[in-house]
Amino acid sequence: MENMTSRLYNAAVKGSVTDLLELLQQDRLILDRLTSANGFTRETPLHVAAMLGHTQFVKEILDRKPQLAKESDSQRYLALHLASAKGHVEIVKALVFVSPVMCFARDKDGLNPLQLAAIKGRIGVVRELVRVVPDAARATCGQGETILHLCVKHNQLEVIRLLVDQVMGNYEFVNAKDHYGMTILHLAVADKQIETTRFLVTNTSIEVNAVNANGFTALDILAQSHRDIKDFDISESLRIVGALRTIDAPPQGNWTVPHGHRNHQPEAAQNNLVKDKKQPPEDWLTRKRDSLMVVASLIATMAFQSGSNPPGGLWQDDLTAGDSNNNTTRALHMAGKSIMADKKPNDYAYFLYSNTLGFVASLSIILLLVTGLPFKKRLFMWVLTVTVWVTITAMALTYRISVLHFTTSHQVPVATRVVNYGLYGWSGIMALVFLLHFGNLVIKALEFSRIFAFLCYPITTINATALLPFSRRSSAGFFKSSSYTKLCQSTLQLFTSSQKDMDLRNIGFNYPIFSVLEDMLDFPEEHDNKPPRNNPSRAYVRDAKAMAATPADVMEYPNAYVFIVDMPGIKGSEIKVQVEDSNVLVVSGERKRDKEKDEKDGVKYVRMERRVGKFMRKFSLPENANVEKMFAVCQDGVLTVKVEKLPRFYWFVSKQK
Repeated sequence: MENMTSRLYNAAVKGSVTDLLELLQQDRLILDRLTSANGFTRETPLHVAAMLGHTQFVKEILDRKPQLAKESDSQRYLALHLASAKGHVEIVKALVFVSPVMCFARDKDGLNPLQLAAIKGRIGVVRELVRVVPDAARATCGQGETILHLCVKHNQLEVIRLLVDQVMGNYEFVNAKDHYGMTILHLAVADKQIETTRFLVTNTSIEVNAVNANGFTALDILAQSHRDIKDFDISESLRIVGALRTIDAPPQGNWTVPHGHRNHQPEAAQNNLVKDKKQPPEDWLTRKRDSLMVVASLIATMAFQSGSNPPGGLWQDDLTAGDSNNNTTRALHMAGKSIMADKKPNDYAYFLYSNTLGFVASLSIILLLVTGLPFKKRLFMWVLTVTVWVTITAMALTYRISVLHFTTSHQVPVATRVVNYGLYGWSGIMALVFLLHFGNLVIKALEFSRIFAFLCYPITTINATALLPFSRRSSAGFFKSSSYTKLCQSTLQLFTSSQKDMDLRNIGFNYPIFSVLEDMLDFPEEHDNKPPRNNPSRAYVRDAKAMAATPADVMEYPNAYVFIVDMPGIKGSEIKVQVEDSNVLVVSGERKRDKEKDEKDGVKYVRMERRVGKFMRKFSLPENANVEKMFAVCQDGVLTVKVEKLPRFYWFVSKQK
């Protein structure tokens, strides 16, 4: 019997109909034994033939035993699953003809044959199954995903085109959401699928401003994802059809793109710069505050317990001293009083100092935290943290005094060394942490390195923007001018000079408060009448500060250079992107306060930390950069400039010339 079964499987592997017929003549019940009713759980010869694409062999088995089409293997695969995954259209037709209901059968992963074919990109199989059983395309699996979700996850655009064209009820079909509220547009944008995104927004009735379970639109997901050169094209495709960030979404509902039509609003959409949503208060401050409360409460409890029950305990009775006639003269000790205070008054005094310091400091921390004062800045938290350090140090000293008081006289030297070593280690840790924090504050306060490195080294950064007007003008290159050389030389002299009247702004004091004061006082740009003292002019210093305060990223792709520049608080229409001297890319903009409007509205600034003034960066473009094909887009205060590369042949010819 086993020999007959083995020969049957060999015939299925070869697809030999002759061998199958010969085996059936020898044993007419051989196919009947291969059913689950007879305890058979492995794949049948029909599975093997369907997977290998032996159409005639499959048809011969179905003619003689059609029930085998409904048998599943240990992975819950039907023969239809295997044929669909492999793309054998004729075998799929034969199996579906036997029982169309098999199109709804699910394998171990919860997928039906149509979904499996879609994942594998089997266009012919998908077309046939949708034609025969269109409802199978609406089945969901896993986390509520439709067949379109699966196609997007596996980047099967051609299958998506076919399904959108053939499945009825297009609107509900393409706008279906999974359990996380994600539509297929969310997934396509998150995976940076440019062609899929373009197809969905231009050829379907997809809701471009649909939100997921977290309240994010497709444009929100793009803004929060890792920046890529594809972001420019995807953002353009979305904004052309009216896509918005969540903060700009209209209250009446989502916008939709009618099937076959495009919402031609490129200019309005591109110029609509959306601010990031307000983030919740920083979790760091909340965690820090909770930690300080716990530590302070614990230390206060310890200090109170030590104060009410000092080392050595309390006297349990009264003892008085008398004369020879037993007349009472004075009390030696009294019940409830500290033994340590009577025996070692000096140690007891030190104990009280350290314990009281820790107790009062911990109570102060608790009081400040529970009074509800607006400690929302890190500076206040650091002050409280230092207070905790003092409290812990006081408790460490209290521990030292207590241990030495308990120790017997012959063990005092050993105990002293052990406790002192521990205190030395603790002091070292405290000093190290203090130096680290102090050094960090010094670095932030001075900021020497950034502007010095910027002035003394060539600038080669590139920025990325979007669809902003740019112009070209010929002017003296900033990096080739003698003024720039003079600026570097004068800057070096500033660092080595000992002049007392040196302007602090020339040596890197680039805090926002300086730019705010300049904006409020409206200092003129003209040179002073005083003779120069080897210092750069105010205009050059301001340009240098503007460039140092404008961070940028430069990326090179196979076909383009991309420059990404931070331009916070500046509208896209106010940003200038220019090319100077044929190969110098200049990005500039200026943020000002509307003083007249503020005065009219009665606005009073309580705090001003955001930088006002000029933002600027200059970049030397490589020789193969094509300045004729340059695009810029500004979104959420981030400018992205894309400069395409010249074709290798044209670049080589121009270089030879």
